Amino acid sequence: MAFSNNGNFSTNMNELINDYKIHIEAETDTDMKKMYEDDRGYFTIIRNFIEYDCVPQAKIVLQSLDTYPREQMVVAVAKDYGIKWVADNFGYSVKSWAI
Repeated sequence: MAFSNNGNFSTNMNELINDYKIHIEAETDTDMKKMYEDDRGYFTIIRNFIEYDCVPQAKIVLQSLDTYPREQMVVAVAKDYGIKWVADNFGYSVKSWAI
């Protein structure tokens, strides 16, 4: 299967995961910290499922996220794998200006 990311399969997903680590470390509110930790954990699971070609499982986890983190992950995946891949595998339409 050919991807549009020149072999850098998880670059943007990893960046999103790392950004959430920064949010976790900077957050002082316990509830917000827990929310960031949960989202970061789900992002990692989704990335791992995609990398191990378990896309249906990745889609299930993706659909369980709240709207904003789900949109962030969809855009990160689109940046890594392409808009067509996201549409074909997750059923989401991403505008080219979003990536």
